[in-house]
Amino acid sequence: MIIYLIRHGEPDYTAVKTAGYLGFGRELAGLSKRGIRQAQQAAKNPIFDQIELLISSPYPRALQTALELSRHQAFPVKVELGLHEWLPAKNKAVTDDQAVAAYQAYRHAPNFCQTALDYETAGELKKRAVKVFQRYAADYATIACVTHGELIRQFTGNERTEFCQIQKLDTYKLI
Repeated sequence: MIIYLIRHGEPDYTAVKTAGYLGFGRELAGLSKRGIRQAQQAAKNPIFDQIELLISSPYPRALQTALELSRHQAFPVKVELGLHEWLPAKNKAVTDDQAVAAYQAYRHAPNFCQTALDYETAGELKKRAVKVFQRYAADYATIACVTHGELIRQFTGNERTEFCQIQKLDTYKLI
């Protein structure tokens, strides 16, 4: 199976900030106008002629990106909970400052949580995404996945993935 990993378009946090949303509430942000244009431009990539299914993170910025990518194509779109962004704390709400601190600790020690926040480790992040991908391996030859930069980094090793950048996943990395 071929999997194309696509980072969502540029988000716009204005509405969630105006509403006073903190912590996980910030994840409700959609795309900026530029993010919509990025997704529309990415949709022109010839890989979408091969796509049998598009799976997406449940976060609005990813869903909106998936909508733009699928607007002129015949492939179905499915939302997958396991494709969400990295978790700065697995079992509690955190402030933005706590999330930043957890991410700094995670980047220093991605495979062993060293904070009271109990952040998601790199191995846990990759494992939940692999479970999602494996559910489609028998039925599809080529899928696309709209998700988040940190999840993509676990499969590609790339430190930075641009908004709406498309990267081909070598399926041997699912093992």
